[in-house]
Amino acid sequence: MSNSSLVDVVIKSPNCDSPRNDTIQGITIHHMADVLTVEECGESFANPERKASSNYGIDSDGKVGLYVDEADRPWTSGNAENDNKTITIEVSNSEAGGEWPVSDTAYDKLIDLCVDICQRNNIKELNYTGDLSGNLYIHKMFQATSCPGPFLESRMPDIANKVNERLGSQENGEQGISVDYQVQLNEGKRWLPVVRNQNDYAGLVGMEIIGIAIKVSKGYAQYRVHDADGWYGMIDTRNTNIDDFQNGYAGNNKPIDALEIYYYTPDEIINNTGYKKAVYRVSPVNGEYFDWQHDNETGNGQDGYAGAFGMPLDRVQIVIE
Repeated sequence: MSNSSLVDVVIKSPNCDSPRNDTIQGITIHHMADVLTVEECGESFANPERKASSNYGIDSDGKVGLYVDEADRPWTSGNAENDNKTITIEVSNSEAGGEWPVSDTAYDKLIDLCVDICQRNNIKELNYTGDLSGNLYIHKMFQATSCPGPFLESRMPDIANKVNERLGSQENGEQGISVDYQVQLNEGKRWLPVVRNQNDYAGLVGMEIIGIAIKVSKGYAQYRVHDADGWYGMIDTRNTNIDDFQNGYAGNNKPIDALEIYYYTPDEIINNTGYKKAVYRVSPVNGEYFDWQHDNETGNGQDGYAGAFGMPLDRVQIVIE
């Protein structure tokens, strides 16, 4: 059983049961009832006298903390049955008290994390009913508490809807086209897990990318990367193989600062819905994403590629549409 690739910080809590005694069937959302970083929340859960933990935490900057492996049962909801069958998430508040709001960044990352959890655990959809008949829960269903606060509680239907929209679009792909991609990090020369469409990003914040591998489910694409030595030759997605250093992926063991992709639409899709494009974006190390790039188009603020020369990349997102 895997953990999320969205994790930025790992602080393991001793407050858990290993392994959990049930399959993962849903998600339970909590709030931290404070303005905390994922590090501060993790340090609290690391104290055995606290006798509390969660699988994940999200802070106002959108960082994700892992405190208890998904394979294990955290001590979060005051209900062993629930904690054994759901993944529990603590979300930091942006202000203490009142409606107990959370930041937009934390809210968006909560959606991302829920989508990722559902995909990896074969949860087809989240159903929030306001009671125990669904599979998206809140803490107050199990204990006498106001957790997760009025702000998150009022948005539980929206969370379920947004997650389910993402699950549906990614299962079907855009016009039936899915793109799978992964990146190799400079540190340790390790490849990260494959990402599909926009369910996540490939990369880790702050970690330079030195290799990019792309595959598509229909048609094909060609892609190339740029580093301090210039542009390299195009790689055909039909030949993508991370074990083939020469022709199987784009990169040459140096930090990549730009990516170019062009998607070739198969005839059956052209005849049915028209031409499709690779739509992609990248971010410089510890920076914000650059604007979306469509194939190798120029104009309207596009450069024909995603990135900026001299600024190594740490994240990539790709979709065909």
